[in-house]
Amino acid sequence: MKLQDLISSGLLEAYLLGMVDAQERQSVNEIIDNNPEAMEYLIALENRMQNYFLQGSVSPPEATREILTLRLQQARFERTPKGGTSHDKKASASPEYLDIEVEDTQMKVHKFWRPAFIAVFILSKIFLILGLYFYFKTASLEKELDAMRKQVKPTPTVNL
Repeated sequence: MKLQDLISSGLLEAYLLGMVDAQERQSVNEIIDNNPEAMEYLIALENRMQNYFLQGSVSPPEATREILTLRLQQARFERTPKGGTSHDKKASASPEYLDIEVEDTQMKVHKFWRPAFIAVFILSKIFLILGLYFYFKTASLEKELDAMRKQVKPTPTVNL
């Protein structure tokens, strides 16, 4: 397969994204090993793809950024122009996903505040119901007291 055929087929893009099977990966590695122009094109394509993905990216947390930066630097140092990439040789032995450990206190804060918020919400509803109950009870007692006051007539006082 010639370089132009490889470029027009989209196989290099799929190779960089990790979406090729073992046979296609092997054929791309052979072409890259035998053709320095293909390696240069692959590196340029990887840089263009990286720039494209970075345009709309969101910054990861600092710990994650450090881990990814170190792994990216390690992968770039392992890549050699004649021998393809040593990363591909490791790919079969290591998992496809990066193991990233992040200590994030965000969830702990939410877990502690959730019961407190629920307790405050329930207590506010209880106090609202009690307030309404005592308000209406007081209003009915005042009406009853007014009715009693009207029933009781003042006794006339006798002047001697």
